[in-house]
Order: sequence, then structure tokens, then C-alpha cells
Amino acid sequence: MKIQGVVLSLVVATLVGCGQAQEDPSKAAGGGKGPPVKTRYDLANGCFALKAADGAFAGFSGEGYAATAASGDAIKFFMKATDLGSYMFYGQDGTLMSVEAGTAPVTTDAVVPGTEPGPAADWSVDMASKGAFTITSLANGKALAVGEDGALVLADAPTAFEFLRIAGCKEFPEMPVGIAGETFKQPAGAPVIGFAEVHAHMAMGSEMSDGSGNVGPSAGGVMYGHAVNRYGVSHALGDCSQLHGDNGALSPEWLILDGGDSANAEHDTVGWPTFID
Repeated sequence: MKIQGVVLSLVVATLVGCGQAQEDPSKAAGGGKGPPVKTRYDLANGCFALKAADGAFAGFSGEGYAATAASGDAIKFFMKATDLGSYMFYGQDGTLMSVEAGTAPVTTDAVVPGTEPGPAADWSVDMASKGAFTITSLANGKALAVGEDGALVLADAPTAFEFLRIAGCKEFPEMPVGIAGETFKQPAGAPVIGFAEVHAHMAMGSEMSDGSGNVGPSAGGVMYGHAVNRYGVSHALGDCSQLHGDNGALSPEWLILDGGDSANAEHDTVGWPTFID
């Protein structure tokens, strides 16, 4: 009986070992919580590894990227939504998957880590088949593809990619709300507690703009900043010297509303993240 038990244990161990050896290595890139990606909208603000549909994972390679990485070396991309179905790929090292910056239209086929949020780092994701997607640069309309030696390049013909949930992303920096506590609740018709601000210009910089253009009566830049910008708070509330001049000396708000008082002429123009003045 003991011999039979030993033989049975060896058989079970062998079967388990075989099962582990045949396991799809792509599943090791999991670890992130959440359901499989079914639509391009499921990527918003999630953490993912990017994998060529019939190949390896995207990893850093030289000055760019290559779909040659094992699951453990896959880049952890935080998918920062810029619009419905378009994203910036924000890596755990704080860089953004970008086309090479330059004057529009972008003509290079290189895909490189960049540091500046904007059109060069903006990508449209579209479904190619169940669980597979194509990725297109919004800077020039070319598709992300696997080139020679697995390098990620821009091409006319797209490569299909899979997005696998993964843990360990660095979240894209945004404005914290700085609010904690329970929401005040009262039955309908009961008195409320609080105050009303009846003259607030929350979006006077460019009303209802996503940052891609100026709209509204104050689009000339009388007030500074955007309520929302598709490329995040660093674009919504960055340095305002381009509109308001060095040290804010050409600020329309100062010249018009404050009467051009020289005593208050200069101020630091840096916005996010210091907001000194």
C-alpha cells in the first residue's frame, strides 16, 4: 500500500509539473485586479502590460521600445485617458510612449520615451478583434507596429496588441482634491448647510475647452488656465508666461482689472505644481 501511495504521489507531482511548464507565460504579467479588456474604454486609468498579439511584451530597449521582453520585464503602463478611446502610455519610470518631437507633421518612424504630455504622446486605441487592438499616433496618423528585431515603430500597417492587467504602475500626476469626509445628507425639502458662490469664473481661461483649442469670450487669455485639459494639470495650469509675459508683466487681468498698478506688476508665472504667486 505504501508503494502504491508513493507511485500515486509521483504521478500527481509529474502531472502538476507538466501543467506548470505548459502554462502560458503571458499570464505571469497578470496580477492586476479587474476583468479582461473587452473594449478600448476599459483601459481608462488602468495599469497594463502591452503585448504583441502573436509575440512578446513591450519593454525598454536602447533609446526606444521593443516587443521582446519577458513578462517580468514588461513595462507597466498607466493608461491616462485624453479623450474617448485615446490615451497617453505613462510608464513606471515617469516617461510617456511618444513619437519623436518635432514640427508637425511628424515624419519620423521612431517611438521613444518622452517627458512632455501632448500630441506626440497621444494615441488612439481601436479594436482589431476580440481581445486585440491597434494603436495609432494622433500626431501623424501612423500605426504602432513591430519592426525589425522586435522594435516598436510607426508604420502604415498596424500590429495587433493585447492589454494585460498588471500591478505596480506609477499613476499619472493630477490635481489632488484635498477633501475628506462624509457628504452632508438631508431629506428632500429639508434645510441645507453651506454657502453659495454666485460669481465664480471657474473656467474663464477657455470655457469648456479640453485644451486642444480656445473657446468662449475670454479665450484671449484674460484669465489663465483651463478647468480641464486632455493632457493633465501640467498643461491646464502650467507656466503662464506665454500669455502673461515674463514675470506676469503683460497680464490682461493686471492691466485691465487692477489698473496696471506697478506695485503689483510682477509675479511668478509658474503654476503647477508650486503656484508660488
